Amino acid sequence: MSGTTTGMLRILRHLTAFIEFMVVVPRRAVRLLMHAIAFNPKLGPLRHVVTFSVAYVLFALVLVYVVAPIRGVVPPRPDSDAGASASGSKFHFFKL
Repeated sequence: MSGTTTGMLRILRHLTAFIEFMVVVPRRAVRLLMHAIAFNPKLGPLRHVVTFSVAYVLFALVLVYVVAPIRGVVPPRPDSDAGASASGSKFHFFKL
């Protein structure tokens, strides 16, 4: 029984280390960007433009690589009007 307990504790230790890694890495990346761009006095007033540009690119990357795959996996509700299959009959571009 002690062998199983030791194995479970090892798995728990690796799992908590992985979760900590997943929390620490984005936090350090944001901290690095803040110190390198947003609080860099050498950039002068241009730092606001650079900060906005970096935030815009990061937002776009999150939308493309995080939100879009989740949206592709999760099916829409049957009662929602989302998607071309639900709204295709409402659009009449060419009336002949």
